[in-house]
Amino acid sequence: MRTGNHDGRRLLSENNKSRLDWLFTRQPEFLSPSFVDMFSLKSLTTLAFASYAVALISISGPSNAVVGADSNIAWASNPNDPATFTLFLLNADNLPFGLVHNYEDFQTSAGKATISFPSTLDTNLNYVFRAVNSSSVDFVYSSSGVFRLGPARA
Repeated sequence: MRTGNHDGRRLLSENNKSRLDWLFTRQPEFLSPSFVDMFSLKSLTTLAFASYAVALISISGPSNAVVGADSNIAWASNPNDPATFTLFLLNADNLPFGLVHNYEDFQTSAGKATISFPSTLDTNLNYVFRAVNSSSVDFVYSSSGVFRLGPARA
């Protein structure tokens, strides 16, 4: 397509832009304001209940965490939570990619566990625990607060 200024691409893109503007800025006649408001409210309500129905596992970070030593962690849950979860230790300054250690699966109903921090962990980093879905680790149930590890005891 040629125009007098030999810039058919510009003319074509300007025409497409005006068509897209018209398409996305006008409201179809069948969508009355009350219908749109009702749909939005229904979506928000569904989203609110869906997020409430999601796991409510709440992890308490370790107290007196030291590299190369055992530490106790605890979590609270409710009966609707999954039976198991996987516990990850992550570098809190490199989320979500900072996986440092995989503690594997825990029974949710246990409510607590004793874990060991590998002696090779850096004491200058910020860490966080994440409880994740065991079969889909991108689905995070809960995160602990950020904590640091103390140096190994002599």
